[in-house]
Amino acid sequence: MVRGELDNRTRGCVTGRVWFIGRTEPVELNLTGNGWRDLAGRRLEFTNPGPRPGDLARFALVQKGTAGDITASRKVKVPDIPIVGERRGSGVKRTGLCNMLGYIHRYSVPSFSVRRYSV
Repeated sequence: MVRGELDNRTRGCVTGRVWFIGRTEPVELNLTGNGWRDLAGRRLEFTNPGPRPGDLARFALVQKGTAGDITASRKVKVPDIPIVGERRGSGVKRTGLCNMLGYIHRYSVPSFSVRRYSV
């Protein structure tokens, strides 16, 4: 991951773009829901100062679905694994882990706020 942007300034909708090494076009994000309180109502831009290439051959250019847990506030150890796809019924559930320690972040002023467990 080279850089990206997440936009949750519209309640119930997270959009964004993420650029990866080896891809000319960004991955587009169109997600339903809100980020956690630290990102809800905000736009986040981030840059990875040390990007590394990965295997993105089966990674779709447009990602649609539910936002899930999106936060920049949790500091966790994340194993160095790729994003995985898992078939469930007629759709594909994608789970992604991304450790963004060391990234450069820039946040907008929030346009709305949510309660702690609101989606």
